[in-house]
Parts: sequence; C-alpha cells; structure tokens
Amino acid sequence: MSELQSAYNVAVEEWIAAIREEEALASVNHSVAQIDQWEQAHFHEEELRNKAKAAKKKYEAALRFEFFWYSGLTKRRTLLASAGGLVGATGRVRTVHGPDLMKS
Repeated sequence: MSELQSAYNVAVEEWIAAIREEEALASVNHSVAQIDQWEQAHFHEEELRNKAKAAKKKYEAALRFEFFWYSGLTKRRTLLASAGGLVGATGRVRTVHGPDLMKS
C-alpha cells in the first residue's frame, strides 16, 4: 500500500514540476523557438498529468479494496455466522441447498 502511495506522491510532484515549467515558458515574450518549447512543455505536462491520474487510480483501488472489500469480508463472515452458522470452521462460507435452508 505504501508503495502505491509513494508512487502517487512522486507522480504528483513530477506533474507539479511540469506545470511550473510550462508556466515559466508561458510568462515571457515569445520567439518562434520559445513557442515550440512552450508547446512541448504542455505535452510533457499532459503526459505527467496522465501518469499521476493512473497512479491515483491504482492507489484509490487499493484503498477501496482494503477498507471496503477486505474489511467487509470479515464483517460478512461474522454476519453469516450469526445468521445460521453458514460459515464453516475454515472461515469459508458453506454451501447450503434446498431443505437445509429451512433447518435452524
């Protein structure tokens, strides 16, 4: 998890640096060569923005898995166990068929 968070933080810092580079190029009187540099800086910024967004998506997915699915799995097992012993000794949900559902 910390690796994903670090990757996201690095990507954001790279993106911020690219924004500042583009900003610096946008803040001067432009020659044709400087316009080309400015345009290239924009493409570089956009590339790093997409990299940061992808890192954010991976990190958010890992957080959602940890907080909602994984912790929710433990809660679901507890609920199932209290609702009729549908969780076996191994912690796996037992399959219950037909008339067995009516037994309590």
